[in-house]
This record gives sequence, structure tokens and C-alpha cells, in this order.
Amino acid sequence: MNEVARDPHRLLAGLHRDGVSLELANLDVCFLAALYLRAEQDGLPAFGDGAREVLRHARSER
Repeated sequence: MNEVARDPHRLLAGLHRDGVSLELANLDVCFLAALYLRAEQDGLPAFGDGAREVLRHARSER
């Protein structure tokens, strides 16, 4: 993984600069980026059930 992807500020700035477009609100994109960065930091190969449940709950509140 390159250094840009490891720095949350640079990662989010890059997503914005590149015009990443998803059917998600900005807050949702930031949440997914935070989950990804946390998994990378902790060396996790995938998100656990708890992280997926948090994401499902957050999406259902919209």
C-alpha cells in the first residue's frame, strides 16, 4: 500500500480531487474510508460483523 492511502487526510483529499462518485452521502464515504483505514492499521483482512452492523445501522438511519 502506498503512503497516500495510509494517511487519512491525503486519502480523503485524493478521493475529493479525483471526483470519486458513489450513491452515498459524503459522510458515508468518510465512514467507509475510516473503516478501511482502521482495518489497515490493525492488519485486519476484512471487516468483522460488528463493523458491518454499524454500517448497516448508519445507512438505515438516513
